[in-house]
Amino acid sequence: MCKYRVVSDCKRVNYVQYSWNIYDESWIAYMVDCIVYPDGPDVSRLAYFYFDYKASKCVRLPDRTVHGDISADDALAFILGKLGIEAEQQKVRITNG
Repeated sequence: MCKYRVVSDCKRVNYVQYSWNIYDESWIAYMVDCIVYPDGPDVSRLAYFYFDYKASKCVRLPDRTVHGDISADDALAFILGKLGIEAEQQKVRITNG
């Protein structure tokens, strides 16, 4: 089971950005960013990026369109599913912005 720590949760005028560090044991395995853009009333577009430390590569996943509100937990659950890992949140939460 991996652990993750919320690095930031920044709300801007035209978008919201979420960032996480995903740990495998005690080492960072992934650094994840998600940017949520409004595409219309009750429709948002999510852009996902992650850096895989083991493979030393950055990957951009295809955008995802969602209806209604998207929370940081929903966004993270989607990308964890794409990475094929389970996670539990660490007690440490760092917020910038």
